[in-house]
Amino acid sequence: MLYQDSMALVRHFGKPTFFITMTANSHYPEIERCLYPGQQLSDRLDLIARVFWLKCCALLADLKRGVLGPYLAHCYTIEYQKRGLPHLHLLLFLQKEGRIENAAQLDQVICAELPNPSWDPNGTLADLVKKLMIHGPCGEHNPNSVCMARKTPQSPLLCTKGYPKPFAACTTIREDCYPEYRRRNNGRTWTVPKPGCPSETVTLDNR
Repeated sequence: MLYQDSMALVRHFGKPTFFITMTANSHYPEIERCLYPGQQLSDRLDLIARVFWLKCCALLADLKRGVLGPYLAHCYTIEYQKRGLPHLHLLLFLQKEGRIENAAQLDQVICAELPNPSWDPNGTLADLVKKLMIHGPCGEHNPNSVCMARKTPQSPLLCTKGYPKPFAACTTIREDCYPEYRRRNNGRTWTVPKPGCPSETVTLDNR
C-alpha cells in the first residue's frame, strides 16, 4: 500500500527530497517517569506507542513549518524493530526552491561528523551524537557485533553496514543519487568502552 501511494506522490510532486528515519528511544523521560515500581519497558508497550506517536506528531509539525525547507508533502510508515521499538520511515517532498541540487546544499542540512565546537560550544549536541548516533564499535574491536557477517563461509567477517566509512574531504553525490557524506580527518576523536572488556577503550573518529 505504501509503495503504491508513494509512487503516486512521486508522479504528482516529483522525487522526494529527504528520506527520514526516527526510532523510539527507550530512555525517553516521558516513558521512564510513568513506569510503576518494578515495571520494565516491555510491560508498557502502550506507553511506548503513545509517546512515540506524540514525537512523530512533533516531527511532522516541524517539517510542515519548514525546518528543512518549504514543505510540499510527505508519506510515512511505522514499523517495529527486532528490539520491539517503533521506527518511522518518512519521505519528505519539498517545493522546488528547497530541493537539494548539489553537495554544498546537502552539507547545510546533513552532517556525518562530530559537531563542530564553534556551533556546539557546550558540547550538548556532541554528547547526544556520541550516545545515540554512533555505529559500533564493530570489526576487530567487536567481531561478535550483530552487524558482522561473512559473504561466503571462507570470507572474512565484515560489517554489513560498511563501517568504518572512508575519510572524505567533501560530500559527493554519485550517479545513482546516493551521497557519500563528508567525513574529514580533522583529528577529532573520542573513546568508548570496548565491548566485552569495559576496562579497555576503543578510539573512534568521523569514519
